[in-house]
Amino acid sequence: MDRAKRQRVAEMMEQDDGYDSEAASTDCESSTRSSVNNASEAISVVLTDPKLLDCPICYNPLHGNIYQCDNGHIACSYCSMMVLRKCPTCKGKISFNRCRAMEKMIESVISECKNHIYGCKEKLIYNKKDEHENRCPNTPCYCPISWCKFINSSKNLSLHFSKSHASSATLFTFNTTFSFSVERTQRHVVLREQKEGFIFILKQNILRSGRTFSVDCIGPPMLVESVPEVHAMLENRLPKKKYLTIPVGSLVKNDRSSVQLCIKKSS
Repeated sequence: MDRAKRQRVAEMMEQDDGYDSEAASTDCESSTRSSVNNASEAISVVLTDPKLLDCPICYNPLHGNIYQCDNGHIACSYCSMMVLRKCPTCKGKISFNRCRAMEKMIESVISECKNHIYGCKEKLIYNKKDEHENRCPNTPCYCPISWCKFINSSKNLSLHFSKSHASSATLFTFNTTFSFSVERTQRHVVLREQKEGFIFILKQNILRSGRTFSVDCIGPPMLVESVPEVHAMLENRLPKKKYLTIPVGSLVKNDRSSVQLCIKKSS
């Protein structure tokens, strides 16, 4: 769904109901701090069905104004407008009566990040959980060595790789051009940054017209975005859109290509 559209609809609903979203946000943050800081007052609860905290229409986490029909079926403010205030469950009317109990419960629910087993210590308001997890620095990363089953955060993967597979990677330094050879039979080459330990994969695809090379970083989206500029050169042939195609006629007889690569880290 269009996030901007959802926001506009939510604002319209809040205006109709005289709801102060800024105040609600402040109350929500205060509730979160209170729950975390006053551990003696908090209780632990296990939800057997976490979907109860999601809108039953759009399936997104409930937040802000929550409305209900005469039979008690709930809906987020956006969906209330989209279904023209007609409950899809019982066909009854969804009034402007808010389900205050559910709103309060949503504000008080604190959840662990799903990556806590990989080292994430964040405690999150439930409706902010997905946003954090999509960019969590402890997102599990898989070891690029095919027979190795190691899975952990990018930081721990770097430590694992330096101890267990140090000889399997080509070392490089950000913003510095380096050279290495790639055989036609190689599908990928593992690259490891010497100072910060980030691991990259240079992938090779064999096409009728030649070979295509691309470079990816192993890590959560946040890490990939921190190194957006990838440049490669082969015999003065420049890449386009972060990949490099080597025409068949330019390959040497032994199908071994010498590649120069520079991975630039954004400031």
